[in-house]
Amino acid sequence: MLTLQAKADGHILTMFTMLVEFSTAQGLTLSVRKVELFFAADEVTREYFEGLALA
Repeated sequence: MLTLQAKADGHILTMFTMLVEFSTAQGLTLSVRKVELFFAADEVTREYFEGLALA
C-alpha cells in the first residue's frame, strides 16, 4: 500500500492507493489488465471528493 499527499484548492489531500492486476492465460500470451485505485485516507479528503461529486 502506498500513500500520497497532494495540495488542491488550498487543501492537503491524503490518499492511499492499491494496485490490482487481472490476468488470464490465452494460448502462449498473457492478457493483463491493471487498475490503480485511490481511497481517501482521512475525513478532509473524503469530504473534498464528495463535494466534487455533488457539484
